Amino acid sequence: MMYDSRAFRVVFKVKKNHNRHHHQRAFNHKIWVLILTNRCTFVAEMNNLIPRPDLKFFISWLTCFIAMYGLSYVWHGIVLNDFLKISYPKDVFLVISAIVYFVIAFAITLLTYVLKKIKDSFKYGIAIGAAAGVFIYAIAFLLGVSFNATIDLKMIAFDLGWQTFEQGFGGLICGWTYRVMYLREKRLSH
Repeated sequence: MMYDSRAFRVVFKVKKNHNRHHHQRAFNHKIWVLILTNRCTFVAEMNNLIPRPDLKFFISWLTCFIAMYGLSYVWHGIVLNDFLKISYPKDVFLVISAIVYFVIAFAITLLTYVLKKIKDSFKYGIAIGAAAGVFIYAIAFLLGVSFNATIDLKMIAFDLGWQTFEQGFGGLICGWTYRVMYLREKRLSH
């Protein structure tokens, strides 16, 4: 079986066999596959695009989550003492925050895997993470989610910069983890 990326179709190589009936069956199968794949080009391309969940994917996702959640906890809980400003129990905030960061880490990891190039996995991870940080901050800003009651331009720039750094760092860790595991896997296979 051979995949032709220019035409987006699958072509089966027919083995030369003197049995005419076997050759005719293979020929019919080839035509059927060509018809099917020409109609399902998008599905075939999506199967190549979406990563298969393997150990590299799950470990990258987990390390991205730990990096971002850990940075957030240190920044908001220890450096800025923002947890004192929360009006509901801290445990509820931490659980909801963990769920949100788990979803953010999944999105960053998925996008990093879709756009991955082994030698540039750091760049893709940082770029995707930083873009996610800007997007997440924009949503939080529009919804009025903030630890601060007053909003000024300096605070907006500072919070946006921090959110971009935090998610960019998570993307960097995701790309780094993927690359280390890929190189280890490659080294073990040889």
